[in-house]
Amino acid sequence: MSFIWSIFIIVNFYDTIITYNTKIIKKQGGISMSDIKIDINSAEALKFVTDGAGKGDYDSLIFIDVKSSGETTISTNTTATQRSIQTRADSPEETTVAIRAQAIASIADKVDEDQNMSISIKDGKVFISVGSTSATLQDLSDHAIDVRKNISKREVVNVDDAYMAIESIGRAVRAVSSNNGIINISGDKMGMAIGSGSEKIYTQELVTATLLGGNEEYRMEISANHLKSINKLSKMDVLDNIEVSEGIGFTRFTFPVNDATTTLESVSLTAPTVVSARQNKSTPCDNDISPILAVSKKDINNAIKALKGVIPGNGIVTLDSTQTGRVIIKVNDSDSDGKTVIVDAIVDNGAIVSASLANLQKGFQTVQSSDINIGKVDHNGQDWIAITAVDEDDEEDIENSYDLVVTVATEEIDN
Repeated sequence: MSFIWSIFIIVNFYDTIITYNTKIIKKQGGISMSDIKIDINSAEALKFVTDGAGKGDYDSLIFIDVKSSGETTISTNTTATQRSIQTRADSPEETTVAIRAQAIASIADKVDEDQNMSISIKDGKVFISVGSTSATLQDLSDHAIDVRKNISKREVVNVDDAYMAIESIGRAVRAVSSNNGIINISGDKMGMAIGSGSEKIYTQELVTATLLGGNEEYRMEISANHLKSINKLSKMDVLDNIEVSEGIGFTRFTFPVNDATTTLESVSLTAPTVVSARQNKSTPCDNDISPILAVSKKDINNAIKALKGVIPGNGIVTLDSTQTGRVIIKVNDSDSDGKTVIVDAIVDNGAIVSASLANLQKGFQTVQSSDINIGKVDHNGQDWIAITAVDEDDEEDIENSYDLVVTVATEEIDN
């Protein structure tokens, strides 16, 4: 006689029973369930959703809505920004359940190329399994206040390359996120401009896009803090384009998926728009640039880095290119100064300009290029330093610069 040994470890938490088995558990025949398959790309998208739900908070919930057609939405139950994914269910039964984000997030982490996650919904319970890990979660929808909004929207623009736009938004966010900055997305039939702005730094980057719904032009402004997470979607390799739509008080970014290798159909992020005094006004990035010099970004960064210990982050950096073929970099504060010289700068029009060390470094970091142009812009009577990539076709990292312009406010030095 032979014996089959099974080891079960049952842990109760989050209204959940998680079971680790040494054998595969098969569903009983004849039981009708809505079955959702989560592969590795769907799992990455699901993590994006659970992060937005506040998975570190025990009481944070996500909703799973299954329609009789099989169309399935998994979404955050949040008021400011909302995140969701679209997928499909087999043997669908129309239902809505709410489960703890923390519980499903911990199980989704186990999905990899070799094993998918299965979500089954039946009689007020949600059964989840990945490999030898399974969980039974209680439906909490009867105890939750559904704050999601079923809001009307209109399509505005389609961005041809999702990853180009994700990277562009990421650069814009990093440039101003520490300064409570705003991301502005605007355009017309010529294309889309993704920019950011704060009191001291502005960016603008052009991407290819197509107007939708008979629109002739558009402009949306969103807090940079609400778009910080969008960069996480670059980990996925099945995104195609971005459909941007808007309603009263919000903008929605939808990332359709047209890939037969995944069950994921789309990912969405909805964020509130900002009504600001700057709306529909020009920025320094819109103005013509007077070139000053071109220089290796590595060289100028290393020079500033060497002097960074001399002054605090809010100190002033001066770039003096009045001498042929080089730029002198000087850092100043009220107590000390220091200087260094960079040779091999190509000087077009020698000038002396000064700006905050922190903002200037952020501007250099935002431009993805080994060599950069530094110029000057006059905007409403104030001088700004303009930073762009040197356009060289044989530079691999410059190929992805996408017409990016960064402007940094100049500062006066107390003598």
